[in-house]
Amino acid sequence: MIGAAIAFAIGMVLIISDWRMSTPPDIKTKKRPPLSPTDKKRLRDMFLWTIGVAAAAYYLPDMFS
Repeated sequence: MIGAAIAFAIGMVLIISDWRMSTPPDIKTKKRPPLSPTDKKRLRDMFLWTIGVAAAAYYLPDMFS
């Protein structure tokens, strides 16, 4: 359970940092522009991989014990 939480937390930190890097704020308004379609796809794929790795970290130890 702790391994799944750690995997999910690390994945979310990476997703948030990637989102912040791919949308630099406007200098005057300090607002972030919308994501481009390729950035949306990359972030969605990162989220799905995060869910997959967290699920594997949760279920795999039970399978082999």
